[in-house]
Amino acid sequence: MKNAIERLQRYKALHKILKNSPQATEDKPLVKASVDAMALNNEQLTALISDLSRPGSAIVAPRVQYRRDFKELMYKATDLGVLVASKAEDATLLMLVKTYRNRIQGARFYSIYEMAVHLSAELNRYPELLTAFEAAELMTTLQAKIDNFDLIADEITLSFNERKVKRDQLGVLLKSNTRLLRNDLDRFVALQEVAFPDLYASFRRLRRPRPAQHTNGSADLGDSDISGTVTDALTGLPVAGATVTLVQHGSVINADEDGYYLFDELTTGDYTIGCFAPGYQVPEQAEVNIETDETSLVIDFSLTQAKGVEG
Repeated sequence: MKNAIERLQRYKALHKILKNSPQATEDKPLVKASVDAMALNNEQLTALISDLSRPGSAIVAPRVQYRRDFKELMYKATDLGVLVASKAEDATLLMLVKTYRNRIQGARFYSIYEMAVHLSAELNRYPELLTAFEAAELMTTLQAKIDNFDLIADEITLSFNERKVKRDQLGVLLKSNTRLLRNDLDRFVALQEVAFPDLYASFRRLRRPRPAQHTNGSADLGDSDISGTVTDALTGLPVAGATVTLVQHGSVINADEDGYYLFDELTTGDYTIGCFAPGYQVPEQAEVNIETDETSLVIDFSLTQAKGVEG
């Protein structure tokens, strides 16, 4: 997001320079159309960046609270499970209940749900004992948690999908401004060096290419980009902080809290994208080719949890 904010600030500054020199664009409808198009893009970019700058953690807050409540309920359910298993002399159930109780504290969202479904089914095999222990209310509450799980999970997934759509729109608008500048406005301003030297100097100063951030020392900047999201293969939710590497440039970035990453200003050529996140198996690297300028490639990573890690 920092990159998008910096680019928007440059676009706004460039637009201001052009608007402050109306005499240079008067009687030039095509140029004015490009200037107006940049202004519209900037307005839309401002709105999108404002929305996307809001922390994604707010989206998962209901899930965090739901899991916390679910855990407290599961502790009570396992207490009940011990009573039922002991009274029924069911050694297998007793072992299962104790295993689940030990896993509750470190369990993730989906693991809590899976344990609850299994435990509920096992306890319901002993309706007489549940009645004897006056556990009807507890079992009803547990079942309600199980039934509401899909709704909570779907709402979170929908919210993250909406953010992904906005990120895609953000990329389209940034690229649109880049095209307007390189294909239209840069060329127009270059022709104004003599007639409007102040406009030319101010505009060119802002348009001076920024140094490349690649460790191989390359100063070449292109118009292409590679982006994507890193998600958990089981839950479909973002893997925040996942490390994504662009091997050819030696560039390493971390996916944001939406699991989103972006390598921009790339030139044509072959690229290798790798991904890593603690607690997950390392996926195969993606081999891609950028054939022409202004190419946008989307490479998503779906990570599988490493063995022994709770899902």
